[in-house]
Amino acid sequence: MKQIAFVPRVRWWGLLSLIVIVAGCGPLRQPPPNKAVYLLDIAPDTSPLAVQPTVCCRVRPVSVRSPFSGTRLIYRRSETTFERDYYNEFLVPPDQQISQALHDWLPSVGLVLCATSVLDEQTEQLVLEPHLEALYADFRDPHSPSAYVRLRFVLITTDRSCKCSRILVDESFEAAVGVPPRPTAEQVVVAMSQAVSDAFAQFHATLESLFP
Repeated sequence: MKQIAFVPRVRWWGLLSLIVIVAGCGPLRQPPPNKAVYLLDIAPDTSPLAVQPTVCCRVRPVSVRSPFSGTRLIYRRSETTFERDYYNEFLVPPDQQISQALHDWLPSVGLVLCATSVLDEQTEQLVLEPHLEALYADFRDPHSPSAYVRLRFVLITTDRSCKCSRILVDESFEAAVGVPPRPTAEQVVVAMSQAVSDAFAQFHATLESLFP
């Protein structure tokens, strides 16, 4: 009579366990994707304003709304959904970059920054309160995505001779710059930089109406 040979069950379980272990460990051996960091390149209009030499400007820190704080790139997928990019981020938070850009840009258009806390009684002091209200890549329309920014500037004047103050500007400036349907992170940051520059240009036009 013909005999049938059976492989011991323990060998099958051992082989199956080995396959599971190898399959489970395989992906862990792959190096994780490298993170990339970026900086905004803000280059707004620098046309000089007709500002009196007795006027100086004090810039307060940029406030930023959640979820746009931090360094991660933000993507908007729907009316209520925002995503953070784990692998692509800013080297410095955008609000700090915008703050530095303001400190560089205002003197270039003729607004002298207040150097000391003690000012002459004849000096008119302007106080600028910048607010970053939104900065993200908008993918709600996948066929026409864009980089979007909204900046709000509040400009207050204080006249030390009369110890009075009033709001000169309280306005939000927004801009959107298109990106390809499947953009790289670098393309998104370039478009964000242009959008911020455009928002600065809009603010510049408002300042021109104050200092014609």
